[in-house]
Amino acid sequence: MFTVTLNAVITGLIYGSIWGIIALGFTLVFGVMNFVNFAHGSFVLLPSYLSFILFVSWGIDPYISLILIIPLSFILGLFVYKYLGDRIIDEPHSVHIIVTLGLCFFIENAILLLAGGDIRSAVTSYTSSTFKIESIIISYSRFWASLVSWLCVVLLFIFLKYTDFGVMIRAAADNKEGAKIVGIFVDRVYLIAFGLSTLIAGIAGAIIIPFYLISPFSGMDLLTKAFCAVVIGGLGSIPGAIIGGLIIGVVECVAGVFFKASLGNALTFFIMILVLIFKPNGLFGE
Repeated sequence: MFTVTLNAVITGLIYGSIWGIIALGFTLVFGVMNFVNFAHGSFVLLPSYLSFILFVSWGIDPYISLILIIPLSFILGLFVYKYLGDRIIDEPHSVHIIVTLGLCFFIENAILLLAGGDIRSAVTSYTSSTFKIESIIISYSRFWASLVSWLCVVLLFIFLKYTDFGVMIRAAADNKEGAKIVGIFVDRVYLIAFGLSTLIAGIAGAIIIPFYLISPFSGMDLLTKAFCAVVIGGLGSIPGAIIGGLIIGVVECVAGVFFKASLGNALTFFIMILVLIFKPNGLFGE
């Protein structure tokens, strides 16, 4: 039983890092812009479908497709913010939620119309491959997805901490009016931050397609994972998003060992409720 539990924990940490990177894009927009984007799951789903089409039609590996998906996801974010987000950025959160949910439903139904309602996944040569470390069995596809996720976290940290534009983003997040006074173009910062959010979502969408089943309505499931992670970790906290994702991954996988796999979602929501009751700002929220 110890070996089985250890395998579940390791698998949960791998899955959790993937949920964490999805949550990372969501919390980045909230932390910088105080903007609630409920279309974030759809921004993960669109690149998943694009990666699937590239794989099925031309045999392009999902990781190779990142060369195309990364710039397209960034451009999508710039477009959405310029023509939608910028118009409602100063409105209450309730407006953000209603408008972005409407965008989410539009994307879902557009995918349903164009691609049909079938469940899809890119079955690559490494989808079912595994390797062993002692008694621990690890899936290649999930392992590489986890590595890419951690690489994104490190690169984002370096960008925000050690680049001039990263300093501008942190300044705008800390004090919008103060940033304007010292000459920072906050609107441009918000535009790039939103683009970074969808870029991260695009990476997540491409790396999950070899092992994750998608349908036109998977965006809401992905959003739920991200939302739970950021609530547990703390809205606006980048470390909190990662830790929240890891917690969700471990809880779901361990629940699948000792209980029914379907209980994992229930336990995730139960933990989120406990956090909201006893630490409303989340584990790392301020």
